[in-house]
Amino acid sequence: MAVRSKLVNADVVPAFSSVVVAFVDLFTSPSNLGHLLITLYRTAVGLGAGMALGILVALGMARSRWLKALLEPLLVLTYPLPKPAIIPLTMIWWGVGDFPKIVVVAVGCLLPMVTNTYLGLVSVEKTLVWSALAMGTTDRRAIRKVLLPGAMPYIFNGARISLALSFVIIIANELVASRAGLGNLILTFGQMGTYDYMFGGMLSAILVAYAADRLLLGLGDRLLHWYREEAGPR
Repeated sequence: MAVRSKLVNADVVPAFSSVVVAFVDLFTSPSNLGHLLITLYRTAVGLGAGMALGILVALGMARSRWLKALLEPLLVLTYPLPKPAIIPLTMIWWGVGDFPKIVVVAVGCLLPMVTNTYLGLVSVEKTLVWSALAMGTTDRRAIRKVLLPGAMPYIFNGARISLALSFVIIIANELVASRAGLGNLILTFGQMGTYDYMFGGMLSAILVAYAADRLLLGLGDRLLHWYREEAGPR
């Protein structure tokens, strides 16, 4: 409305209708769709690696006091570090391909997963674990059948935080150091001054991230139906 009523210069901020037209035009082109698929690939692999490693590290910390004493200071010190700040370092080490971007996403997702998973594991009632062991369950089976399911609400919260961070990190990474991907596409259109297409690329990032979050919530409702029922109506 501001653009159409001339309150804002359309050369700087395009009208939303122009952004929608550019968005549709962008992703009916196979080459531009390829940029989106590259971003999704990097995000998915980095997110999966960060989540898996985070759960393993948290499990180790919950089961071993010396490992917790070793890792906790490192996690506390590195948590406030903006993860895009390590992009120049990964560029020096590994260039501008897929691998350094996956590494940065994985590192960014690792810390929320470790923190939330660890809190979930230590919050599981000890009597449940002791009862399982007393009935002949092995340590490995107790982890699989008691500890991880009991910590699942916390793990899910960590996964949702990590999912949001993964999109922020990958777009920032592609804006700085990439020859392909959604961030690179946004940067290219911005440099060319085609702001409707630049905002169209931003709109696609927003919609994809929102869709991924909705899918994760749907999966959480299926996996955590027992927890939702205990907690009562939301």
